[in-house]
Amino acid sequence: MESLAAGTAAVSGRYPPLYDVLGDKIYYCNPFSEKSIRETVLEAYEKGPKPGSVEFVRTELTWDKVGEHLEAIYQEVLR
Repeated sequence: MESLAAGTAAVSGRYPPLYDVLGDKIYYCNPFSEKSIRETVLEAYEKGPKPGSVEFVRTELTWDKVGEHLEAIYQEVLR
C-alpha cells in the first residue's frame, strides 16, 4: 500500500488480507517461485501502477476512513 501511495506499482504474493483490500489493483506473483517474482516485478516496472490503484489508496485507505470502518463494525456488534 505504501508503494501505491507513493505512486509506484506494487507486487505481492496473493495473500487473502491484501487481496481482500486491493483486489486487482496490484501485481501478484507466486512468492515461492523466483521466476514468477522476477517476471512480475519486471512487468510492474514496465507497466507502472495499475489504473486507479494510486487514487484508490490515496482516497480510500486513509486513517479517517479506516476509523470510520472500525466504528461501524463496533456499532454493529453493539446492536
